[in-house]
Amino acid sequence: MTHRSLLYVLPAVTMSLGWALRGTIGGGPVGAMIPGAMVTLCLCHLSGWDRRVAIAAALGTIGVGLGGQVTYGQTIGFARFPETMWWGVLGMTIKGAMWGLSGGVLVGLGLMHSRYKPTQILIGLALMLIGTAVGHLLVDEPKLMYFSNRLDKPRDEIWFGLTLGAMCLVAWLVFLGKEHVSPWFALLGMLGGAAGFGGGGLFFVVGSLVDDSFASWPWWKMKEFTFGLLYGLGLGVACDLCRDQIRQADALADDLTDPPDRPTSFAVTVAAGVALVFAGMFFQFNIPYRAMFSVVGSGLIGVSLYSIPLAWHVALSMTIVGFLRDYLYKTIEAEWLTSLPNAWMTVTVLIAFVVFGVTLATRSRLSTRALLLGLTWLATIFGLIKIGVPELTLGMHWFVPGMFVIEAVVVTGLLLAAPVPAVSLHSQETST
Repeated sequence: MTHRSLLYVLPAVTMSLGWALRGTIGGGPVGAMIPGAMVTLCLCHLSGWDRRVAIAAALGTIGVGLGGQVTYGQTIGFARFPETMWWGVLGMTIKGAMWGLSGGVLVGLGLMHSRYKPTQILIGLALMLIGTAVGHLLVDEPKLMYFSNRLDKPRDEIWFGLTLGAMCLVAWLVFLGKEHVSPWFALLGMLGGAAGFGGGGLFFVVGSLVDDSFASWPWWKMKEFTFGLLYGLGLGVACDLCRDQIRQADALADDLTDPPDRPTSFAVTVAAGVALVFAGMFFQFNIPYRAMFSVVGSGLIGVSLYSIPLAWHVALSMTIVGFLRDYLYKTIEAEWLTSLPNAWMTVTVLIAFVVFGVTLATRSRLSTRALLLGLTWLATIFGLIKIGVPELTLGMHWFVPGMFVIEAVVVTGLLLAAPVPAVSLHSQETST
């Protein structure tokens, strides 16, 4: 397979797997960090990066996670009934476009962040937060264009707020005029997200029309695989179109300085990483603000711009803690977790183990490819464990775990056989 075709296929399959895993081992924005981390590491590897990978991964991981704040269960429900079918498909298409736009611009910005001063990125994130709040207040809260059920347990929408916030960030980057990669990623991510979420929603239409014997078929999971596939394809196309600029941004940073590498002490890095991930998880799950992940994510990105070791903990540690937390909450006795101190003590111990492991991995000069493979198989294994032993019946009992394994094997095979040199983490990123 040629390098150019690999730019299309590998991000698509990687994100397809990541998105389906997100639906199994973690919902919400923290769960959506799984495909975000996977696809951004994939794009860094394919682009031949050897510097600032951690910062790019942090921005891309948070960016894809932003869309996880949107509610879409009732929107999908509309697609199941003939009288509301097309309204549901329209809602899914619009929400998919929002997800692709908000994730795409931050994936692109992650790849091009060396063209900006940290303060310029922080101003862009502040504008994004303002746009999100204004959009939510003006359109989402009054339900001016509402894709959930007004009559039966209406959901608090935020799709327009997230869309306006992402558009504000794109407008800021266009205004600065330092690069054109981020807008391309925003546009092609938006198109891929719209096609993937809206097109994937058609599986629910099919499910409502077929024979009852297919009632157990995993139409929801088919949507997830499709959404990730087309969203990842859009990002892969953007990476192909902008590949020269992306390589130059990595190799020829305007300031010609090394990426920030602090803290340098292993113990301090672990302690700071535990504090950072704990703070991110605590605020995300305890502050009842509709766009809380946008606020938390912006703060985590801000930290990442000034510290590569902590950027790795934003991209990898928080992602891994998110799905391991989901797994533990399904396996530990409910009585233990009903106590808030017990629950947070469990999460803190989990965070410490994950941060320690990620610190070891990222300080050991592992390639971006190795980190991607490790994350892919760790998430896949826990996805299979959570599904359990499949029953011998038609439907998702065999299809979903089978697809997990097939796509993980395909990702592994393409990464190992690809005519792309492994991207070693630069010594500035992994110094001991």
